[in-house]
Amino acid sequence: MSDALRSSKRTVLDFDTGTLRGDLIAIGHVTVEQLLGKHGSVRIRAMIDAKIYPELFEGEIADFRSESIAGGREIIFRAIERGEISKGTSPALILDAVAGTIEHHYLMTPMSKIKEFEAGSDTYVELVVDLVLAGLKSQPGSNDE
Repeated sequence: MSDALRSSKRTVLDFDTGTLRGDLIAIGHVTVEQLLGKHGSVRIRAMIDAKIYPELFEGEIADFRSESIAGGREIIFRAIERGEISKGTSPALILDAVAGTIEHHYLMTPMSKIKEFEAGSDTYVELVVDLVLAGLKSQPGSNDE
């Protein structure tokens, strides 16, 4: 399991596109690459097993988790500095909305349709990111409600 986690260890620290949309799309692509990669299911299983058997697996994913969280937070803080989103925006909520939605879609896709998932992943990632960004622009009490 350790080897599988290390081999798929491309983190969000590896890029800065200059825009929040570009960075979130890059996160989406990394998420798809990890899911479809040689050890995609092992990574997901390791995260689940670490919740069920923390004494056995928590250490295995601690570095992976820390790097992902730190890199993701950095992306959101850069977007705040650029004025793309408001100060106080939750990095976890944005990152979970993008990566979590993609991971859920992958897990709900039957294996018989996994090639279709892969073929449509670029479009799907952009749709997810645009949905998240639209949600960030929507403010409670605005005239749009």
